[in-house]
Amino acid sequence: EYIWNGFDAGAKEIHINLTSNELNRIVNVSILDNGSGIHYNELGTKFKKFRISDKNENKGPQAMHGKNGMGRFSFFVFSSIVKWETVYKDEEKFFKYEIEMSEDSLNNYSYTESTKTKETKTFTKVYFTIKDSIELLPNILIKLLKEEFSIFLKINNAKLFINNDELSYDDMIMIEETISKNFKVRKKSQVLSKNFDITFISWV
Repeated sequence: EYIWNGFDAGAKEIHINLTSNELNRIVNVSILDNGSGIHYNELGTKFKKFRISDKNENKGPQAMHGKNGMGRFSFFVFSSIVKWETVYKDEEKFFKYEIEMSEDSLNNYSYTESTKTKETKTFTKVYFTIKDSIELLPNILIKLLKEEFSIFLKINNAKLFINNDELSYDDMIMIEETISKNFKVRKKSQVLSKNFDITFISWV
């Protein structure tokens, strides 16, 4: 859900950083996207109460993925506290602030004042500390990420990195073939011709 939030914000690259302990269990996670950030004036809308989301009202050509209104609250399953650091642009200036939420109070959150920053790019970074009761292993997480995002990454030419290594999904593709096709359309007295490259992909 948090990765989808980044792509919904227009991100083309998302970096996931994992810290593991001596048993190879993940203990800390951060997710950094280069999307548009969370505008300070939209904070009340973006962080509506539990199970309510402005994404449900999106009727544009590109459907949002986080439709259930639970994406930003889902952290309580695996982390006690979530913290956001975000930079957004307003009238050619960049502003930065932080948001924090606890599992003890999902309908309340704290945030700092929005201040001008020397940053020159928008982003949002989310931090989690994984609960001791959650056994999350890197290889399992990578497998799940491939299953969830491979098609989206391919179609949208987007990238997902894990500890600075780009997520490769070549092993998820069985067949990939591209053909060129010419279509002709008659418009009044003219015949218009257009070439299309059509790619067929069979996924595992």
